[in-house]
Amino acid sequence: MTFADLRLRSLPCVLAVASLLTLGGGVAGYAQAAASSRTAAAAGPDARIGALIEMLGRTLAPVQAALSPDGATVAWSVRVAPRVQQIHLTNVVNAGAAKDRMVGPTGAACGNSEPVWSPDGAWLAFISDCAAKGAQPGQQVFVWSKKTGETRQLTRVTGSVNQLAWSPDGKAIGFLFVKDATRRAGAQDAMKPWSGVIGEDGVEVQGVAVVTVASREVVQVTPATLHVYEFDWAPDSKRIAYVAANPPGENNWWVAQLYTQTIVEGGAQGPRSILNPSQVKGELHGLQIAVSRWSPDG
Repeated sequence: MTFADLRLRSLPCVLAVASLLTLGGGVAGYAQAAASSRTAAAAGPDARIGALIEMLGRTLAPVQAALSPDGATVAWSVRVAPRVQQIHLTNVVNAGAAKDRMVGPTGAACGNSEPVWSPDGAWLAFISDCAAKGAQPGQQVFVWSKKTGETRQLTRVTGSVNQLAWSPDGKAIGFLFVKDATRRAGAQDAMKPWSGVIGEDGVEVQGVAVVTVASREVVQVTPATLHVYEFDWAPDSKRIAYVAANPPGENNWWVAQLYTQTIVEGGAQGPRSILNPSQVKGELHGLQIAVSRWSPDG
């Protein structure tokens, strides 16, 4: 028997002893911690606990952030109360030289989120549930002008709005939209109880809608027969790619296909499936797909 053989055969014994030593240290450490806890309890409440809780209550954590195309300004959202979320602009070039600027509507229960810069950096789009007077309640798309400081409400829709994305030419904003939504539309979010004809009645379908910045016209571009999970603009601003499945979306995220669709003025041409993982051969067969992105040249 060589020394190497002896060393290898002895290794499990060494590991076993080390494990016992570690376990012993853990038990001793636990006993010491328990004794310390009893001592602290006997001495009365620790004032540091209250101070820590108070500090945590004052701590604000950014939720989303977007850097402007010129790299000079970061727009970030922060939740300051259960139903209040603000968007701030911070100068990155001269950090600390100027105060942050807050953009968007304000109110006692106002939520502004998902800041997204236009390709030229002239506009900042965001979602707000602080609709203007006379507008539809709920989530709406707003834009803030860097040049004038003006805030404009672009949409007057009823439903759920998320995942804002500027078209590369900066003329339109696409977003995921659920008309008359009663809950979040994520595949991992809780469903509402089934009622009526299962799989047909009360199904909430998420699609892609586009609002033109100049005219404020909103068009639903994807068909109601497809539940869209995510999408991306083509570089020519005339097409989109998206991952979608047949409704109900909560059941079919795992078997979604990749579609492309040409958007025309006033509507869109029908979708075309370019990848079906359940039918394609090779490494993608049977896999779930996500995060579709166009190459820079389309």
